[in-house]
Amino acid sequence: MSGLIYRIAMSEPNTHLFEVEVALADAPAGVIFRMPAWTPGSYLVREYSRHVQDVTALDRDGVALDVAKIDKASWKVLGLAEGGAVTLRYRVYAHDLTVRTSHLTGAHGYFNGASVFMCPEGFADAAATLEVTPYGEWTCSIALPQLEGPGFRYAVEDFDQLVDSPGECGTHREITFEAAGVNHRWAVWGPGAEQWHGPDGARALGDVKTLIETEVALFGDLPADVEDYLFIVHLKPERGGGLEHKNSQTIHVSSDALREPKDYEDFLTLVAHEYFHVWNVKRIRAEHLGPFDYSREAYTPLLWMMEGITAFYDTMIPARAGLIAPDRYLELLGERLATCRNKPGRGVRSLEQSSYDAWIKLYHRDENTDNTAVSYYLKGELAIACLDLHLRAVSDGERSFDDVMRLLWMRQKETGAAIRPGDVADLFQAATGVDLTSQLAVWVEGTDDLPLESLLQAIGLEVTPSWKAKASAKPFGPKPDPAGRPWLGITTQQRASGGTFVATVRTDGPASGANLYPDDELVAVDGRRVGADWDDRMKVYDVGDEVELLVFRRKAQQTARVTLAQRPADTFSVSLAQEGPSGAHKTALSAWLGARASELWDKGE
Repeated sequence: MSGLIYRIAMSEPNTHLFEVEVALADAPAGVIFRMPAWTPGSYLVREYSRHVQDVTALDRDGVALDVAKIDKASWKVLGLAEGGAVTLRYRVYAHDLTVRTSHLTGAHGYFNGASVFMCPEGFADAAATLEVTPYGEWTCSIALPQLEGPGFRYAVEDFDQLVDSPGECGTHREITFEAAGVNHRWAVWGPGAEQWHGPDGARALGDVKTLIETEVALFGDLPADVEDYLFIVHLKPERGGGLEHKNSQTIHVSSDALREPKDYEDFLTLVAHEYFHVWNVKRIRAEHLGPFDYSREAYTPLLWMMEGITAFYDTMIPARAGLIAPDRYLELLGERLATCRNKPGRGVRSLEQSSYDAWIKLYHRDENTDNTAVSYYLKGELAIACLDLHLRAVSDGERSFDDVMRLLWMRQKETGAAIRPGDVADLFQAATGVDLTSQLAVWVEGTDDLPLESLLQAIGLEVTPSWKAKASAKPFGPKPDPAGRPWLGITTQQRASGGTFVATVRTDGPASGANLYPDDELVAVDGRRVGADWDDRMKVYDVGDEVELLVFRRKAQQTARVTLAQRPADTFSVSLAQEGPSGAHKTALSAWLGARASELWDKGE
C-alpha cells in the first residue's frame, strides 16, 4: 500500500459535506497541506479552500496535533517529528452542481478532485491510493485503476491524476460499450436517467460511438493509456457545460436531450468537444498547461488553439459523421459568425490577448465585457475554419487543418513537448507545407475581422447578412426594410423591483458617448413613458432621427440625446451560391463536410 492515502466519504449527504482524509506515512516535520485554487480546463481562480472546514490532524497513535492555517489555502501541522505519520482530516461543503466543482445531496455525490483534495507539500509527484466510501448502498464510478479487494480503492500515479479523475457516487447503473477497440462507461444521474437505459439511450450511445470513431480516424489512433474511458453525465433542465479529463469527461446535458432535436444536437456537439480534448489539451498541450501549479494562474496565449480548434471540430465531427445535416452545419456556422460580429470587443483584443486574459475576462463578465473582449472559443473556432479553408484552397484540396492535428499528435507521442507560442507557424508549415505566418499575424495576433466570406466563396458558398424582421409601428406607408430599423445600441433588463434598466451600452452604437450609462433606469423616450416595450417604441423613428431619453440614475433625473443609427446585421446565412456549385465546388464541399454534402445541391435539383 502506498505511503500516501487519500480518503473521501459522505456519511451525511444531506449536509452537503464530504469527509476527506489525507494520510501520510512518512511526513516531514512541519508538513504543509495545500488546497488547489483552480482546476485544469477552467481558467479561473475559484478559491476552493473557501469551502473547507473542521481541519484537524492526528499522529500515528491517534493523538491530536495542532494545525495552523498559514494562508488562504494552506495548513501546517505542528509538533510532528521528522518522518512521523500524520492524517489530516477536514470536511468540504459541496452544493454547487457544475463540472468544475463538487455536489453532494441525498441523491448523489460528485467530486472534482481539485475542489476536495489537499496535496502535502513535496508530494505532488508521489503515487497514492484513493479510498472512496460512498453513502449507504451507493456505488462509485471513476476513471482510475481499481485495486483488488473489497470496497472502492484505486491506484493514483500522482496528484495531477487525482485532480484529473472526478468521481460519481450514487445509485446509478453504468452502461458499457466498446468504441475504437476500447471500453467506454456511461454513468448518468438526474431526472430522466432511466431513459438512457432504454432504446432511445441505446441509439444515442450508438451515435456517441460514431463520434468517437470519427475522431479516432482523424488522429489515427487513441492514446495508448486510454484503456477505459468514463462519461459522467448530469441531466439538468437545460444544457450546461463540460470539462475534459485524460480518461473521462463530465458533461451537463438537457433532460430532454433524447426527445428534443435541438437539445440532442447540443448533446452531440458537447460530447464531441470534450472527447476531442482526449488529444487536444489533455495530451497535445500548450506551454504552461501542465505540469500544474494549482495555487496560481497558468498563463498562455494559445488557448485559441486549445479551445478554438476543439470548438471548430465539435460541429465538424458530427457533420462528417453524418449526425448533423450539412445545411444545419452551415446554419450553425452562420449563427456563430453573427455572434462574433456583434461583439465590439473583437476589434479591441486579439485571440492571443483573449487567451492570455482568460483568467480575468472570460469568466468575469460585466456590462463592458462585449466591448473589450472576444471569446477565444468563438473567434478561435472561426479562425480555425479560415485556416482550414485557406489550406484547402492553396493546396487544391491536398491539405487541411486535419493534417495539422495529425502532426501535433504524432509530435506529442514522439516528444511529449508542449507547444510554445513561437512554435505555432513552424508546426503548421511542417504539417501542411504552407507558410501561414501572415495569416496568423492578422487572424490571431491582430483584431481585423476574419475573411470567412471570401474563403467560403471559394468552395461555392455565400454569406448573406440580414436582420431579424420586426413589424413597423408606423400606421401609414410601406414598412421599412429591416436593415433600416433604428438602433440605440443598448440592451436592457427588467428587474424584480420593477423598471427597465440599461444593461449594456455598445461602444459601436449611437448611445456610446452619450449621457446614457449601464444601470440607468429608462423611463421615457421623447416625453412618452416606456418600459419593457421601449424597443417597440423605436419603430416609429427612422435612422438619423434624434431622440431624447429620460432616465433615472441613482434616483436623480438625467437626459440623453441620441441620433439613431442603422442596426448592424444580426443574422448571417451561409448557403450555396445562387449560381449553384460547380464540379470543383462539389468536390471541395464533400471533402470538407463529408458524404452528406451532396444534400446541399440535391435539394435544388
